Amino acid sequence: NEMRQRLEQRLEGRKAVRGMTIGTFHSICLQRLSQRGPVRLIDESAAMELAAEVLKESGEKGSARDFLGWVSRRKNGLSEQKESYSEDAFQQYEQRLHRFDGLDFDDLLTEEWKYGEESSEKRGKANPFAYLLVDEFQDINPIQYRLIRQWAKGGKSLFVIGNQSEEHPVGLSFRSRNQLGFAVVNDAAFGRKIRCFKLIPKFPGTRRSCEHGRDQAGKKKVLFHVVVSFLLVAAVAEAD
Repeated sequence: NEMRQRLEQRLEGRKAVRGMTIGTFHSICLQRLSQRGPVRLIDESAAMELAAEVLKESGEKGSARDFLGWVSRRKNGLSEQKESYSEDAFQQYEQRLHRFDGLDFDDLLTEEWKYGEESSEKRGKANPFAYLLVDEFQDINPIQYRLIRQWAKGGKSLFVIGNQSEEHPVGLSFRSRNQLGFAVVNDAAFGRKIRCFKLIPKFPGTRRSCEHGRDQAGKKKVLFHVVVSFLLVAAVAEAD
């Protein structure tokens, strides 16, 4: 993918990134689920057909596309002041997916999270990632946040990056609905000391801000992310 290619160019070869797992939340979850068995992922047209059947049988008003959007928000933990559809309609959709022996796009995240919780409780399985980096942290939703906490548990380092500027409040509407954002990256949430660095990409102050971040967080870590992403806030959590 594009990120892997950029890292290979920056780190001078494929060997340096061979052992890295790189991708979106969905692609990484699909990869990990596939390692444990075949995954049948339904496409958009199949999901639309299932949604249309549910609406017809339940007698609820709305389009199949709107219904799937509501299902997606629900699975991702995005709350709504007033639910657009009923619990019964949601369960009918899930039952049809189960009979189809398939997963929709959002199930990739929820199924991976469920497996991780079961592994931790029943088998005490170790964290799959010793070092975890998350870009565009301001855009995460609740299920992605739970995955980050799960994947970071017992690891050596968590590094998250995001845009928290007042001038460009990316994801602000999401944070206002769900009380997420950088406030959720704290010592109690991750069981380790959190260090936060603000890097302001405004010339000519950018160079000074980045130098300050490198001195405290480690030269390679912050310099690497300045290259990969035009960042504003970086938070580092390291094991004792």
